Amino acid sequence: MIKKLMVYILWFMTFNLFVSYYSVSTVYAADASPSPSADIQTKINELKKEIASKAATLKLEVNKKLQNKAVKGTITEINGNNLTISTLNNQRIIVTNEYTNFQDDTQSKKNLALKDLKKDDLVVGLGDMDDKNYLTAKKLIRLPSKKTYLPKAIWGQIVGVSNNFLTLKLRSAEKLVLKTTQNTTFRLGNEEALISDAKINMFTAGIKESSESANLRFVYVIPTGGQIKPENKASPSASIAPSPSPVKK
Repeated sequence: MIKKLMVYILWFMTFNLFVSYYSVSTVYAADASPSPSADIQTKINELKKEIASKAATLKLEVNKKLQNKAVKGTITEINGNNLTISTLNNQRIIVTNEYTNFQDDTQSKKNLALKDLKKDDLVVGLGDMDDKNYLTAKKLIRLPSKKTYLPKAIWGQIVGVSNNFLTLKLRSAEKLVLKTTQNTTFRLGNEEALISDAKINMFTAGIKESSESANLRFVYVIPTGGQIKPENKASPSASIAPSPSPVKK
């Protein structure tokens, strides 16, 4: 009887030891090496983070490339706040808004607004490109057109002086009314002068701001009078008739 009881006790202790060992081994294995599904999920999360980081970096680089761009060309169409301009290579759209700063670099130097722009104006827009390749202008500058960029020299006789205007008679007999401004430089002989020093019949040489502008940049008044000589134009009556050829006998 005692022998059987000892066998039962030994068997019970062996069973408990086996269960305890199995439980401890299972917990240790769970802590030491995750299951395959948990390991895959961890790798997926890490990959997502890496992709998101690279996408953010790429977006930042693209935004930098699209910022602070300049587009220059001639206006071909004005539609609301949008300007269609013709560049050297293609057509571009410049978008203006309430934050656009307008600047006039032409000879007029006026306070520029969108309503002052017109077709064929030469402009440059500075701003950022959007995904449609439109430039949203932070600043828009109107430039002098190519045909009016160079100054033009003139010469003639003063036949009228009124306020800030000089009327010159040219050698072609054409009369030209020119405007002086606060930026006009006057010289009378070797001395500095004013428009009040310009008198009727005096001769003057001047430089206009451009071929199309009436504004004078420089005026040199010759302190003597006289009469301007008109351009010589040969008349038909003044031409020399060819001598007749000798008649052969």
